[in-house]
Amino acid sequence: MRLDEITRHVDRIPELPRLIQHISTSDGHIRIVGLQGVAKSLFIAALARRRPGATLVVTQQPDQVDRISDDLRQLAGEGIEVHTLPALERDPVLRSAVDYVALSERMAALDAMGSGRLSVTVATLEGVLQRTGPPDSILGATIEVTVGLRADALALAQYLVGIGYSRTTTVAAPGQFARRGGIFDVFPIGSPMPVRMEFLGDEIESLRTFDPTTQRSTGPSGPVRILPVHPIALDAATISRAEPLIRQAWKIRREALAGSSAGEAAQALDDRVEADLASLKALDYPEHVAEYMPFLVAEPICALDYLECGARLNDTLPTVILDEPSQIEVRWARVVEDRERTRERHAEQGATLLPSEVGLTELPQDGLARIAAIPSVLQLTSLDTGWARAVTGGREYAFHSAAMETFRSRMDFLRDEVGRWLEQGALCVAVSDQPQRTREVLAELGIPVAEDLEGPPSPLPPPTQGAGGLDAVERPPSPLPPPTQGAGGLDAV
Repeated sequence: MRLDEITRHVDRIPELPRLIQHISTSDGHIRIVGLQGVAKSLFIAALARRRPGATLVVTQQPDQVDRISDDLRQLAGEGIEVHTLPALERDPVLRSAVDYVALSERMAALDAMGSGRLSVTVATLEGVLQRTGPPDSILGATIEVTVGLRADALALAQYLVGIGYSRTTTVAAPGQFARRGGIFDVFPIGSPMPVRMEFLGDEIESLRTFDPTTQRSTGPSGPVRILPVHPIALDAATISRAEPLIRQAWKIRREALAGSSAGEAAQALDDRVEADLASLKALDYPEHVAEYMPFLVAEPICALDYLECGARLNDTLPTVILDEPSQIEVRWARVVEDRERTRERHAEQGATLLPSEVGLTELPQDGLARIAAIPSVLQLTSLDTGWARAVTGGREYAFHSAAMETFRSRMDFLRDEVGRWLEQGALCVAVSDQPQRTREVLAELGIPVAEDLEGPPSPLPPPTQGAGGLDAVERPPSPLPPPTQGAGGLDAV
C-alpha cells in the first residue's frame, strides 16, 4: 500500500471530517490543539485533498519546512503539488553566487499559488514575507510550450534572455538555455529537470527531459511551463520609478561613508551601484537584483498576494495554516533584528544600500499582522496555548496524538500494544523499508496483517457550528488512530 492511502482513512475520526468541511465552507480563525509530529502533516494532507487550490503552511525553522514537506510528499498523494518557499540569502560583501536551486523552488511555489493549482506550499515567515514582484507581472511573463506549438527559435531565445535566462553552450543548472541548430535546451526555473525541444522548421516536434550531467535524454515530456528566473519583471517603467530612489539612497550612503573616513568603502559602493544601475537600465538582470527589490517594488508584495490571486481564480478563500504561531512570532522578532543589524554592517562596508534611509522597508516589523487579517487561518498548537492575534469567537478543536515509544527488541510489548489498539478500533499501519520481514515478524507475534486497507472511507458528515455561527465550541479530545512501529525499531506512521 502507499502511504497516501492513510490520508483518506482519517474520515474514521469523527470530528476531523466535520472540521475539514467547516474550513472548506466557512471563514474565520480556527485553533486546533494537540496534534504532534507527523499527525500535523497527516491533518494538512487531509485538508489539502478536500480543498480546491493552494494551501500555505507557515512554520518556524527551515528544518521544519523540510520535515513537513517531506511528510506531505508521502501523504498527500498524486495530483497535489508540494512546494517549499525558501527565503533567498546572499552575502553582498562577497557577492556570493545566487542559489538557483532555491530560487527555482521559490518561483515554482509562487507559480503554484498564483495559478490556484491544487498544492501545498511550506515556508518560514521570512520566506512568505520576502518582497517579490506583482503576481500579474510574473504570471504574465510565464509561457507554456507543447509539442506542435509553432514558435520561432530565435524569438524564443530572445524572450528567455528578457526574463532572466542565461545562454550557455551546455545546460547544467536552472535558468540556463542553449541552442544548437534545431535543438533547443532549456532548464526552466521551477522544473526538476531540463527539457530538450526539437524543432522541425518553426514547429516543436518533440519535448524530452534529459540528464544535465550526461546530457542524455531520459524520456518524453508533457507541456512545460517556463517561469521568469527572478521574482521581478524588469521594464522601463519599473526602472524609471526605482532609479531616483536608488540614486538618493546612494548619495545618502556615500555621504555617511565619507563622513566616517571610509574612503575604500565609498569607492566600492560607487563601483557597485554604478554597474548595477547600468545593468538595470539596460533591462539586464544582475545576479543580485534581489538586493534592489525594495526600490523596484515599492508595495510590500509577497507570497500572500499570490495565494490571494489563486484563491480569486478558484472563487475560494485563501487558507493559511500556522504551525505553532506563538513560536513563529517570537522567532520573527529575532529575524528582523538580525537582518537589520547585518544590513547595517554590510552598508558600512560599502556593500549595499539601506532602503530605510529613503523611507523604504525590506521586511515588516510586524510579520504576522498581514496573516492575521486573512479570513481563513488555522492555528496548529501542540499545547493549549493561544495566540494573541487570534480572532475571538473562532472555533476550536482538540485532538490527542503522541509520539511513539520505541519497541526495538521488546516484541511482547509491541504485540500487547497493537492488540490493545486493534480492540479499540484503531487503524494500525507499520511503515518499513523491509516490508516482507516486518510481515513475518508480525505473523510470528500473532498480529494479523492485511495486504491493503479494506473498505472505502466513510462519507463526510454535515458540518456543525456552535451557536451564533463561528463561536468557540468546547469538545473533548478526539483520539487520532495510534500508529504502530515495525520490528527492529523501524519508523512508523
